[in-house]
Amino acid sequence: MSEIAVTPEPPYYAVIFTSVRAPGGEDYAPTAEKMMTLAAAQPGFLGAESAREEVGITVSYWRDLESIAAWRRNGEHAFAQIQGQKRWYVSYQTRICQVERDYGFDLDLGTSRQAAEADPAGTLSHLMKREVQAPLAACLIREFAEAVGEAEALAVADRAVRADSAVSGRALAEHCGGNGLGELARVVREVWAANGALELRMLAENEHALDFDVTSCRYVEMYRRQGLEEFGACLSCSRDAAFAEGFNPCIRLTRTRTIMQGDAVCDFRFRLV
Repeated sequence: MSEIAVTPEPPYYAVIFTSVRAPGGEDYAPTAEKMMTLAAAQPGFLGAESAREEVGITVSYWRDLESIAAWRRNGEHAFAQIQGQKRWYVSYQTRICQVERDYGFDLDLGTSRQAAEADPAGTLSHLMKREVQAPLAACLIREFAEAVGEAEALAVADRAVRADSAVSGRALAEHCGGNGLGELARVVREVWAANGALELRMLAENEHALDFDVTSCRYVEMYRRQGLEEFGACLSCSRDAAFAEGFNPCIRLTRTRTIMQGDAVCDFRFRLV
């Protein structure tokens, strides 16, 4: 694991696992990789970093203590812990702490990590793109509203955002090598929810339906932090249906609730028609 995890603004939690390996243990590496994949799918997981020489250190980052406790109780994780005690480790220590402050630098970006987040490919994360775009877009909408009225300005912005999102949908379908609901689910997890931007509760995932609830949304937090919450629905939420139809003209999104507009969850229901 050679990437530095991209984490949200503190506070959040870190679990520091330090270990000394026992000789042998050929099946250790695939199990460790499986555990990392499983952890990344857990609610509240924010990222991880790992390094090993004589002493191995893995640091995983979590939104809260409840998420850490749930991961510790996970059945497959518990089984791997037992195997570790029996076969893979001479010794290990786990430490849990709250991160109160973080800072850093990314040479590729030439700026602090507080000013920009990087995804594993070295480009701006989906969330960061929205954060960079939001102030300029809001400024343009406000200025246009002075000339033509707020309703017309928002309507024009909405049309522009939807058109741009449809183009993005077509491009990502090509990048994924397919445009079914399986590929769309991959986009949701790997792009929309990357770096803990969304917490998802998956309800149905098959060739005809993709249903999930968003239970936590950092896009909302970002717009609120910038004082731009009034534009969040136009600049982000309105993109989703147009993106789906650009991704596949036969995919339709039904959504009746959003966190951006004050509901407890966003209810995404995609159908292949």
